[in-house]
Amino acid sequence: MRKLMTVTAFSALLAVFAVNVTMADKEEDKKKEKKPMSIHDVMEKGFKGGKSLYSKIKSTKKKSTKEEQEKFLSMLKDMAKSKPPMGDEKSWKKFTTAMIKPMEKIVKGEDVDKNKKALTKAGSCAKCHKAHRPKKKRD
Repeated sequence: MRKLMTVTAFSALLAVFAVNVTMADKEEDKKKEKKPMSIHDVMEKGFKGGKSLYSKIKSTKKKSTKEEQEKFLSMLKDMAKSKPPMGDEKSWKKFTTAMIKPMEKIVKGEDVDKNKKALTKAGSCAKCHKAHRPKKKRD
C-alpha cells in the first residue's frame, strides 16, 4: 500500500512538472512570435539622435556590441516588413534592403569598415523621407 501511494504521489508530481514545462514552452513561443516594431518605433529607437543605435554602429570611432548590432538588424527587418506610409512599395523594399544587407555583414563581422560606409550611404534620411514620409499637416 505504501509503495502504491509513493508511486502515485511521484506520478502526480511528474504530471505537474510536465504541465509547467509545456506552459513555459508556450509562453516562450509567444515571445518569439512578437509583433514587428512599427516604422515610427524603429525611427525613434534606432535612428533618432546622436546616441542612436544607427549612429553608434555606423561610426568608425564608437564601438557597438554584437547585441546592439543584432538588435538594430532586427529593427531594420521589422521596418522592411511594414507597409510604407507613403510612396511605392518597390522603392521601400529597395531602401530597406540597402540597409539590411550591409548590416547583416556587420553582424557577421565581414569587411566591417566597408559595410559601415555602405550602411551610412543607404541610411540617408532625406532620400527615404522624401519618398516615404508623409508631409506634416500645418494648421
